[in-house]
Amino acid sequence: MPIKTISYLFLFATLLPLGACTQNNAASSEETPNNAQSTSQVTQAPLEEPKIWPEQDESKTGTPVLGFKLGDSTYQSVTRQLSGWDELGINSYSEGKMISTNGNGYGVDNLTKVTYIFSPEDSLQAVLMQIENKDKMGNEGFKKFKGYIEKRGYKRISNQEPFVGNQYAEYVTPTGDIIEISAPHMSFDLNIYYQTDAFIKKYNAMQQQQKTEKVNTESAQF
Repeated sequence: MPIKTISYLFLFATLLPLGACTQNNAASSEETPNNAQSTSQVTQAPLEEPKIWPEQDESKTGTPVLGFKLGDSTYQSVTRQLSGWDELGINSYSEGKMISTNGNGYGVDNLTKVTYIFSPEDSLQAVLMQIENKDKMGNEGFKKFKGYIEKRGYKRISNQEPFVGNQYAEYVTPTGDIIEISAPHMSFDLNIYYQTDAFIKKYNAMQQQQKTEKVNTESAQF
């Protein structure tokens, strides 16, 4: 079954309301490297730091994205490099934490939002990037970021670039991770999603389950 693009709104609308999830982490009101934004401190026991962080461990081969590694980076190793983030609760697909930051400090033009999704064991499962698409009538932004991805030599498994209409490309990495880039027609947003194979499988399974339940509920009315 072909993999479908994950809707940003759908991801947020299906959060599980566990633990209130209103934590925010301290940051300056001034723009600082890696996403400073308004937050509040939560006291918790310090975690023991590993001898080497997964981002610096050459034996870790997860797909690189924004200086992190899918499947290898952890909630601890990601947040230690962020100057601020928002806790979004528990993701209904991964059943792990989900946080977001603004696009400041990454060195990516027009990046407005980054969402990180983790597993219950706190390993990084998905990175969702939202980029302002100033060229909504054209495809310059889509071509630029697609070119960056293709320089990595990833296998392209889907490509749609009509002269007018939605633009979409999908890639699979050597570790089986999936990268999707989409630019909906006439939209001000361009989306780039990095997702582990495990996350994609959970997503597809839950989508199929929800579809079956909807059909069963509907058919029971007749």
